[in-house]
Amino acid sequence: MCLLENARDEELHEAASASGSLRYVSVHEVARLFRAGYPQYEQRLCDCVYANWRESATPEVRDAINALGSHGNRDGLDTLEAILPDLADLEVTERLALGRAEPAGHVEDQRKLAMRALEYPVFAKRLEQVRDAIGLIKARLER
Repeated sequence: MCLLENARDEELHEAASASGSLRYVSVHEVARLFRAGYPQYEQRLCDCVYANWRESATPEVRDAINALGSHGNRDGLDTLEAILPDLADLEVTERLALGRAEPAGHVEDQRKLAMRALEYPVFAKRLEQVRDAIGLIKARLER
């Protein structure tokens, strides 16, 4: 992977692809390749973001959003703008629910409250990330 990132050699990339070496790379590695100048990975990153943005326990979404922000084009922008309204609604809903929550005696209620307390900062940060990435892509496309 490091060789592909540093060499930026299409022939080497094609050979690695043809051999199947890149078939099962992680989203983190795909983001690294995309940032290294292989634009063919933008759609895979978009698919990851679109499919997983609601999952607070998926750190790969953060990597994909960052890569799209730094190097994405129209497809990345369209994907991020598509999730933005729902993500903003989710962030508000989680913030309000967390603010209204009262410590409850029931174990299940305590678990839900603890989960919300863990998830809310992830969604708030993700919303900020998406907004920042959209701004970066728009600025790049306007040049």
